[in-house]
Amino acid sequence: MGSMPEMPRVSVIVPVFNQGDDLLHCLAALERQTYPADRFEVIVVDNGSDPPIGLAAGRFPLVRVIAEPAPGSYAARNRGIEASHGELLAFTDADCLPAPDWIECGVRAVQRLPRAGMVAGEIELTFRDPDKRTAVELFETILGLRQELFLTWGFGATANLFTSRATVDQIGPFDPRLKSGGDMEWGQRLRAAGLAQEYGPDARVFHPARRTLAQIWRKSIRVAGGFQQVADQRGEGMSGLLANAVRQLILLRHIRAHIADPRLGTVENRLKFASVLWLVELVRMCERCRVHWGGRPTRV
Repeated sequence: MGSMPEMPRVSVIVPVFNQGDDLLHCLAALERQTYPADRFEVIVVDNGSDPPIGLAAGRFPLVRVIAEPAPGSYAARNRGIEASHGELLAFTDADCLPAPDWIECGVRAVQRLPRAGMVAGEIELTFRDPDKRTAVELFETILGLRQELFLTWGFGATANLFTSRATVDQIGPFDPRLKSGGDMEWGQRLRAAGLAQEYGPDARVFHPARRTLAQIWRKSIRVAGGFQQVADQRGEGMSGLLANAVRQLILLRHIRAHIADPRLGTVENRLKFASVLWLVELVRMCERCRVHWGGRPTRV
């Protein structure tokens, strides 16, 4: 590993809910990090898994497993922050595979920040068969986890996020009430405080693309409900719904903006992408209306 100005202690926080097999692969990747093993810890926060995660994760010496019974990944991340000892905090998800130099590159990026803040690392999608992508995988290819775009909206996805304890002390933890959208709410709070937000393309994690309509349906419901919950808390619930309705009216323009992407290739793939986009937008609109008029956001 190249020389670094310091070797700060890093706490890697991984919330998990019924993802035992994925978690084992994630922990194996963390065990292979180039960052010195005596300078980082891994805290797995079991958020009510059945069966509990503890025994499966116990084979990794760097890992500490704790529990957070309150449902929601942001409540779990907050519990991980409370239990951690690092100067820097790194967040990833149980279904992600961090690159071997993930911590090293993330630390370098945080150290380059001009002031307190956060670094959103690269999330690279992987595919079961890149040459035969399902319609949902094509959708994910074009509109998946795009950290550079998210940063223009004031946040980074917690699948790959680095920050400092000082930053959390300054702006507070995640909102534990949120089932989705907590990374957006936290990041926008950070931006409002004038803190730094940077993209860290060298700090990479690999995330499997969703393959099925059931998977993208569940994600769309979770994300839309979280977005609406944030909007309602800010007193912007109805305006958010109206903005989303307008978006439906111009959805054809949204499709046209992406359908020429060369990654889609054939006409058949372009039609598949457009079909999934229509479905996702419909599901999101219905879920946002349900939550605005009294429904509870879900963690599906």
